[in-house]
Amino acid sequence: MLKPMSSLRSLTLPGLLVLLAPVLSGALAAQGPDASLESVREFKRFFRRYKHTAERVAAVQTLEDAECREAVDTLMDLLDHREPEVQVAAMQVLCSFRDPEPFAGLLEELPELKKTDDLSRAVEIVGCVGLRDALPALHELATRDRTGAGVKAQVARALGRLGSAVESAGPLGALLREKDAGVRLAALEAAAALRAADLTETIIELLGDSAWQVRSGAAAALGTLRQAAAIAPLIELMRETGRLKEDAAEALFAITALDFGTDPDMWARQWTKLQKLGWKVPTDEDLAKAAAARERNEAYYGPTEHSDFVGIKTSSKRVLFIIDVSGSMDDTVVETERFDAGYEDLRKLTIAKTELVRTIDGLGQDTYFNVVAFASELKTWKSDLVVANIINKSSAKAWSERLKPLGGREAIELANAGLVGTANLGAGKTNTFAALMSPFGIKTEKYTPNSGPVTRSRRWEAKNALDTVFFLSDGRPTTGALVDEKEILAEIDRINEVHRIVFHAIAIGDFQKGFLRQLAEANGGVFVDLGR
Repeated sequence: MLKPMSSLRSLTLPGLLVLLAPVLSGALAAQGPDASLESVREFKRFFRRYKHTAERVAAVQTLEDAECREAVDTLMDLLDHREPEVQVAAMQVLCSFRDPEPFAGLLEELPELKKTDDLSRAVEIVGCVGLRDALPALHELATRDRTGAGVKAQVARALGRLGSAVESAGPLGALLREKDAGVRLAALEAAAALRAADLTETIIELLGDSAWQVRSGAAAALGTLRQAAAIAPLIELMRETGRLKEDAAEALFAITALDFGTDPDMWARQWTKLQKLGWKVPTDEDLAKAAAARERNEAYYGPTEHSDFVGIKTSSKRVLFIIDVSGSMDDTVVETERFDAGYEDLRKLTIAKTELVRTIDGLGQDTYFNVVAFASELKTWKSDLVVANIINKSSAKAWSERLKPLGGREAIELANAGLVGTANLGAGKTNTFAALMSPFGIKTEKYTPNSGPVTRSRRWEAKNALDTVFFLSDGRPTTGALVDEKEILAEIDRINEVHRIVFHAIAIGDFQKGFLRQLAEANGGVFVDLGR
């Protein structure tokens, strides 16, 4: 029986500790192995009873504090759950564990796993958990002929997290020569992460790869490795057009701490002079100072002029414009003072169309482009990118000027007049997911992202010539195969690992714009808020 409070106040600290000892020992025991096992048992007891996805996800998350082999086994089983949200939650919990012991069974099974999805998941787990004991198995998988491309890409990512430049150079070298572009890209990122300078020669060879994404990845990796041998090949890469010129220039700056823009002839002349002077690669500190100086200069003089859309500049020569034409785009902007008088009116779609037409008019003849309008469904100007000659620009401008908001004011007036069928208000919803999948050539009518970011085993070819997207919208996703913003971003992250498309995002209107900001920041783009 507990003593009354008056008695407790009279106790000394040692006496109080003696009194509380049984309680404290019980609490400590509750955090040990027995408690973890009990958590798993309770989870299994109640999980099947939950009817809603959110409940099941919340239940999976309770296992974060139950780091034991039984929890690992249970979570591994959930990676095959019918609901992608549960799969993702299970993978997130597994990747939060840090004790290698509960994964001993997985490490034993790893070399013997036959199914591609099982093997891909296992490799992803050992990478994110940090299980260095898996390195021998990863090295074997990297060089084994029958290992699938999806698995080899995961092996490369895991090596980038677990390995060292010395022990992983051989396996990564093999992966850099793989037929699949996605594997080569993953291996380039791993080589850069490990600072594997021994692979410089192999990476230089990839500057001539058939996939522009791999050429871009090779330039980025060489910029990280900072080897003098890469300078001349990068100058030659700069003779290509569009984004690759910028990629080469950035890599050259990272190696030399010098900035001669995107003029390959200027770089070639300066490199000849530097070699005669006995030039050496500058230190990281020198590079940091040069980067700060360049940032100050750009702030003062402004960056080099390129094509631009609503102020976002790009050197890309292969561009897609995606414009929201949902019903809400018929609304007038709230902050009218932020917009000049150069628009026919201040409806959001009018502003978007005007800016689009201005941009199309200024495209160079060496640029390839296309335009997509979206609401509940997509409407494309052309089936693929076309050259920006005078005829195509006139056609695109005329097509863009004819765009109308679907389900806007006219539709509402028809509905109010009793013509609901004619109004077709349902066409004016915002199918953001379908619009963002279109640059990858993916149709979403029957799309089910059941592999999601868990397996990443599906092979995505890097054949798309498109490299830059401008995405303009005034609201959140409201219809389509995926409407949850986090799920959409995760799916783009998974697919864009191979395609490497830059997504610039433009917001207009009064809504929460964090989704569009994250879209741009996660995919190498710029976010612009035009105003409410």
